[in-house]
Amino acid sequence: NDIDDLTIAWDLDISKDSNGDGVKDNDADLIGSRVEHIFKQDGDITVKAMAWDEDPEKPGMAKITISVAPPDRNTLEEVSSLLAGEDSNPLAQVALIIIIILLLVVIAKRRNSSTEEKNWQRDGLEDEFGTEAQLEKALKKKPASPPPGFVFDQALEIAPDTKNTGDISIDELLQGPPLPESGLPDGWTMEQWQYYGHEWLKSQ
Repeated sequence: NDIDDLTIAWDLDISKDSNGDGVKDNDADLIGSRVEHIFKQDGDITVKAMAWDEDPEKPGMAKITISVAPPDRNTLEEVSSLLAGEDSNPLAQVALIIIIILLLVVIAKRRNSSTEEKNWQRDGLEDEFGTEAQLEKALKKKPASPPPGFVFDQALEIAPDTKNTGDISIDELLQGPPLPESGLPDGWTMEQWQYYGHEWLKSQ
């Protein structure tokens, strides 16, 4: 008839001294006739209940061992729990920091090597063309690659159209225009120059 007046204290793990008094199995982690608790670690945990009414020096006591199952997590949740939260593992956190640092070092090295290569190429061109303005002008005038080979094969089979030659004679078309002082453009052959040299000169 006095059960409602009982005081019940719960020691949630008798293997740990949570109140620091030197006794492991007398901690009042929770108080109440009905309590709820979620255990963070899996394994066998012994819980102790202590109940008394008028005299707390003579409580009734009972123990029960609970088997706590590991949390039902997927792979991503397992990795996350190792890196953050109450179950975090310091070694996993240190490993993650090392990996991030290594990735940053690799990215920085790649950027530096790419920048050095671009600077090296630009320095070489500037040595050849002089000022940066002259370099930019030269880059804009850089001739396009010659037409593919099949274009010349087709051109050889088609007679020159005298209606569209303008001031250029048939002999000039067959011989091609005079070569520039710098010689053939890069990647051109004499046969290509013979048929398309006029167009190249116009583009310059």
